[in-house]
Amino acid sequence: MANTLGEADEFLGKNQFFYLVFGFCALINVILFGLRNMVISYAERFRRKLTAYRLSLQLALADWMLAFASSLNVFFILALVYIAAFNSTEDINLEAYEVLVYAGPVLVAGVLLSLVFFFLKKRA
Repeated sequence: MANTLGEADEFLGKNQFFYLVFGFCALINVILFGLRNMVISYAERFRRKLTAYRLSLQLALADWMLAFASSLNVFFILALVYIAAFNSTEDINLEAYEVLVYAGPVLVAGVLLSLVFFFLKKRA
């Protein structure tokens, strides 16, 4: 909410922020690991009906989902470290933490690009 001057009336406390971010990370992990388990169970259930190519594709996709979840977790951790440094009352040189701002998204983009290259390689 904001007052008539556009200033915030309420702020998010450290505890609220921590539990919101923790819940968001947990939700993302549950969704990704649930999807991964669905892909694996599908591959195991229809193992006899799937071709070797299709089975290897299913299992590789499940492995990629694990890599994607890991890269998202690293991104979340790096973002929280930067936010903690930014909000610190100590005199911290934030230029030293600039690599954290770019490392997380670059890692996630790299994993997403690996999926594109994986499917292009599998089609060839």
